[in-house]
Order: sequence, then structure tokens, then C-alpha cells
Amino acid sequence: MIKQVAATLLAVSAILGATATNSSAISSDGWENGNCTADEFCLYRNTYYSGGVMDFLEGSGPYNNYNNYYFVNTATSVNNNASSSANNTVYEVRMYANTGLGGPSVQHRAVGSGCVSGICPAYHSLGWADNVISSHA
Repeated sequence: MIKQVAATLLAVSAILGATATNSSAISSDGWENGNCTADEFCLYRNTYYSGGVMDFLEGSGPYNNYNNYYFVNTATSVNNNASSSANNTVYEVRMYANTGLGGPSVQHRAVGSGCVSGICPAYHSLGWADNVISSHA
């Protein structure tokens, strides 16, 4: 019985430790805190800007590999799991299907620039790129 309790506690501890390790840390400058604000490029787990969010401070990229980023307060990797996006920066941003900024891509115009020829600052649904995106610059 004691061995079963010890094994259960060890398993729970491992799960909690993995979750804490995989959750994005809240940084002191406000990015990676789950709030999509000015000067951030944001990816959302679900369509229509819902579910977990990962907010990247732009100007500090490129982000070549999403494997090390997680939707804030979740254990879900951003890699191949984003379903909507918003660009709140003054830069154009391009998301890529592959790590290393490769493969097919989706372009985002700068915030406040509106949509031109189907290229927008935000997408409530990523269409073909849903659950495919792996990097951005």
C-alpha cells in the first residue's frame, strides 16, 4: 500500500513538473503573459482568437522553431497547434509551415493597415495553415 501511494505521488509530481516546465513563463516585460497587446504577434490555440494564447514581442525574432513555446498556462506546444493569429506590431510578419522559416507561409500586414488583396493583420481562422504553423519572422 505504501509503495502504491509513493508511486502515485511520484507520478503526480512528474506530471506537475512537466506542466510547469512546458508552460510559458511570464516575463517581466509583459510578453508571454497571455495578453495580446501592442507590439506583440499572437497565436491562439482556437479559432476566433480564443483558447490559449502565445504572445511574442516583435522585433526580437525571428522565431525559427515553435517547439519550445507553449500557449500560456497550458502544456500545449504552439508548434502545429495554432488556429488563429493577430499582428499588433508595426512590422509585417510571415508565419511558416516548417521550422527554420521554411515551407508555405501566411503573411500578416502591420497593425492598422487593413486588408489588401486578402493579406490582413489578423486571421480569425488560419485556413490551410490551421494546426500547421511552426515558425515566423
